[in-house]
Amino acid sequence: MIDWEYAGMCDPLIDIAMCSIYSYYTEAEMKQLAELYLGRSWNSEERFVIYAYAALGGFLWALWAVYKSSLGEEFGDYTLIMYRYAKDYYRKLADEL
Repeated sequence: MIDWEYAGMCDPLIDIAMCSIYSYYTEAEMKQLAELYLGRSWNSEERFVIYAYAALGGFLWALWAVYKSSLGEEFGDYTLIMYRYAKDYYRKLADEL
């Protein structure tokens, strides 16, 4: 079965970030997933890119949930959790720059 929303020729690192935020993974769990996915330890560039995707993905889904809320649909803690991914991983990236 294919989820056509995400099917495409994309950066494979986005799979790690999106799977992590959808699963509410901690940073340690995200690292473990990356190592399983890559078959080795991630390097600093890969970690940076995965964190950037996690921050952007969290922001995207937080905004989506706010929009859906304006239409009467509620998602409980999902909106806040996604916003926290955006905020926390943005901060991690900013600290590295």
